[in-house]
Amino acid sequence: MKKMVLIIYLVAVILFGTSTFVNAIELLDCRVPNQSDTYITLQGSKEELYQDIFMTMLTPYIQKAVDNYYGRHYAVDPVAEILSIDRPNGYRTFYFIIKLQVAPYQGAHNAVGVDQITLSVSR
Repeated sequence: MKKMVLIIYLVAVILFGTSTFVNAIELLDCRVPNQSDTYITLQGSKEELYQDIFMTMLTPYIQKAVDNYYGRHYAVDPVAEILSIDRPNGYRTFYFIIKLQVAPYQGAHNAVGVDQITLSVSR
């Protein structure tokens, strides 16, 4: 009887401990892996908040670049794919080269193309 209780206890500890450990790792990691090398931020995370602030601040410059390229106004969503961000002057410097991919559209999301934009950001 004692062996059976001990086995049930050990199985419960292993199952509960494993699931708790996996949940703890998921809570600590803001990234959810998907099929590619990129990741999706968790809804409501600080990382998602910072990305939204970052893109909101860049949107006027993205819009200006699109307007200049096409010679007229096309709408651009504030959600763009960030292709790369480089810090060419080294660690903890405040000059960045940001490469984005945007899809300007007209009307009810009728895309006019897919464009890559390079922005230079410094303080």
